[in-house]
Amino acid sequence: MKRYWTEPDGSLPAAAATGVAVYDLMGRHVATLHDGFLDRGRHRLRWDGATDTGSPAASGVYFVRVTSGGARQQTSITLV
Repeated sequence: MKRYWTEPDGSLPAAAATGVAVYDLMGRHVATLHDGFLDRGRHRLRWDGATDTGSPAASGVYFVRVTSGGARQQTSITLV
């Protein structure tokens, strides 16, 4: 299990298959935080700044994209 530093959180209006991924400023996929079913309600995920391959991502601004039930939401985070 990974230990995470950055904590994007959000609330789902209904249970659904949900994907949560981190992208860099160029739109390149960096890490997948969740890919599966989530229940309705508030959820908090943590990211330790590692890529999917396990190497550390550079400090900077990243986007967290949540896709659930046909809807998509994106927010920015800063990794220091």
